[in-house]
Amino acid sequence: MPEARPVLVFSWFNHWPIRWHSSQGGGLGHTLGQPAGKPGGGHDFLAWLAENGVEGGDARDMGLASTEAMAKVMRLSDVAIFPNR
Repeated sequence: MPEARPVLVFSWFNHWPIRWHSSQGGGLGHTLGQPAGKPGGGHDFLAWLAENGVEGGDARDMGLASTEAMAKVMRLSDVAIFPNR
């Protein structure tokens, strides 16, 4: 049986610009940089996560996901965290 490993599954969408508090640019945050914008909208979270030490195979970006899609993913998850603000 293969070893279980953590995978970060996320769905982040925001109609407004991100106000990011990173360790660069005078912020007091705990990350490097901030997610770059994508040409079609949204942000490149996978590249930003890689910059902060999370490998591409360890994260899944669901994009703008429906409630039904999120429910299917949560049923398969052992832990879920919802940091809204």
